[in-house]
Amino acid sequence: MKTPVLNCVSSVLICSMLILSFTSAYAQNHGDPPTIKPGLQIHRDTLIKKIAESDKDFIFKQQKNLNNLPNFAAVDANKSSIQLIGKPDELVIAKWTFVFTPDNKINMTELEKMAWFTYLMGYINGKNWFLEKIAEVNKDFNKDFSDVRSFDDNRKGEFKYTTRPKTLTLTFTTW
Repeated sequence: MKTPVLNCVSSVLICSMLILSFTSAYAQNHGDPPTIKPGLQIHRDTLIKKIAESDKDFIFKQQKNLNNLPNFAAVDANKSSIQLIGKPDELVIAKWTFVFTPDNKINMTELEKMAWFTYLMGYINGKNWFLEKIAEVNKDFNKDFSDVRSFDDNRKGEFKYTTRPKTLTLTFTTW
């Protein structure tokens, strides 16, 4: 024999399950996935601030627009350059270029900065990808090398090493 409390609990559970099943079916039928926002989904000013905080030498200045999009660039003391193209809330290109020098200490410092940049743009997968590709370049420093990888947040990274001059370029664009 069921007690009144048990009847009440049973009724509440059955009603809850029915409501959940109906709302779940409704969500499946009407719940479009969230739309991907245009751009790299990182605010240009936020990226400039993070880069400038990590290296005071990078002072961004607005350059001539490219394809009618704002273009900001900065160069550090070791001649690394960063270019950010796009509206503040719709950044479409983030590019870091470094030309290797005869000074290994400078090279290591710049590679560490680039690893941090790939972490910023591709999170831990970005940093791991960068370190894997540097290891591949290190196997044959006299051979051009390129690799492309997709990341979360609508981002695609291109790792490009050229031998003449020995230059490393990281470019993040939208998929």
